[in-house]
Amino acid sequence: MTYAKDKQWIEWNQAAKLIKLAGFELADPRSFEMDDATPRETIEADCNAIDTCHGILVLGDSPSWGAAQELFYAWSKEKICAVKCNADPRSRWMEGHAHCVENTLIAAIQFLKDTIK
Repeated sequence: MTYAKDKQWIEWNQAAKLIKLAGFELADPRSFEMDDATPRETIEADCNAIDTCHGILVLGDSPSWGAAQELFYAWSKEKICAVKCNADPRSRWMEGHAHCVENTLIAAIQFLKDTIK
């Protein structure tokens, strides 16, 4: 595992704790990743999880291909999409598919809390 991946997991763990504290149930994408799953099975599991959610939180400072696809999928399903991103410049595609793009996790999660009833 690279340092970038470690840093992303640390941030994701922080986000997960804040999401739970905000009163949301968490559909953690790591909980259904299977080492022996095919790429298609992984995608189907991700999409099924998004289908059950009211909204998603994307860590967009250095998004992966998967995060970008999940954002687009959620947006296409009319889910509330919040992104935490400090990157400059920001992706116009990311901004166009997010209901909000915030500089901090707390602000992005607060947006979800205020928006999802």
